Amino acid sequence: MKISGKTTYRYEGEIVVTEDQGYGQDYLQFPFEVPKGTGELRLHLSYCPLKVKGVSNLITLGLFDPAGFRGNAHRNPPDPQVTLSADRATPGFIAGPIPPGKWLAQLAVQTVVADEQACTYSLEIQVLPEITARPSGPRRYPLAPAALRPSAVRSTTTPLSVRPPMTPKIVDGHPGWFRGELHSHTVHSDGSLTVPELLAQASRNHLDFLAITDHNTITGLSEVEDTAPEGLLVIPGMEFTTFHGHALALGIHRWIDWRTGFNGWKMQEAAQATHEAGGLFIMAHPNDIGSPVCTGCKWEYEDFDYGSADAIEIWNGTWPGDEDSNPKTLHLWRTIQEKNKDLTATSGSDYHGSKDWGNGLPLTYIYARQLSVPALLKG
Repeated sequence: MKISGKTTYRYEGEIVVTEDQGYGQDYLQFPFEVPKGTGELRLHLSYCPLKVKGVSNLITLGLFDPAGFRGNAHRNPPDPQVTLSADRATPGFIAGPIPPGKWLAQLAVQTVVADEQACTYSLEIQVLPEITARPSGPRRYPLAPAALRPSAVRSTTTPLSVRPPMTPKIVDGHPGWFRGELHSHTVHSDGSLTVPELLAQASRNHLDFLAITDHNTITGLSEVEDTAPEGLLVIPGMEFTTFHGHALALGIHRWIDWRTGFNGWKMQEAAQATHEAGGLFIMAHPNDIGSPVCTGCKWEYEDFDYGSADAIEIWNGTWPGDEDSNPKTLHLWRTIQEKNKDLTATSGSDYHGSKDWGNGLPLTYIYARQLSVPALLKG
């Protein structure tokens, strides 16, 4: 039976956090039914207060269809509206057919700061039978290639690609030192630049390579092949932005579950899944200030085996950084090396579009047999 009209689901609640309870990190589940014949989904998330004592609360929205991952919005404040249909989607989400069945909207409570009043949230989901007027606004809605399809919720159990690997590209066939960026963000998470704008900026700054590592999504990769400037190599990636630590997965072509603590999932398993997908796992800014100022930025996985990581980001942003985090990470790297753990040191500007590379921001130099993704990851 086909859907005959719009269906609206509304969920409201409050999150109460006291000083001794941390920052409310949790996953809130909101299942909803999508009938056959659905043409478009619209989701609206709001929460209040956005800030407490000058520190931002952060609740992010994830979406899963019956087959798995369909998108994630890691930004603050949240989008006025998330839209999903067969041919377009809000950045961070995957455009494609809307299959019938049970879908899941998931709120990741990244940080809620203790306050006298609770943090209230509201989630509205509209299920529409056909595409209505396209919303206006500053966000651009990228078209999805025909091959772009949702992956499994867990790439380790059902290793389906979100998209096929990008066409193999050798930008320079000669061996040498190549310089570039291993940590950057676009409008598909909380960056200020679109994918074409970011690639153009990297080209203007004469980078040889650039890794796109948006928070908990890889949807920006669908725009790379049509917009990458000549002479620039793009490394596909994602940043695991968890409640207790961040990590970069480089060289992957499918979404990998970032939700540590959800159904027993561990960061160790995320590292293993990254390797199974042919990627590198890099611990990102492990000595950053952390929650609530930078949600989950400080590495707190005490049981993590450093031998499972391929590299550690010893220079993030400007040096030394507001909290002296980079020198602390340099010391951590040396300590790990002394324990006979072979861990490569990398840098990353954590680029969000605010300034040019070279203006106090780091670049990573890699010696490789050629300028290609496999050669750089091996180098």
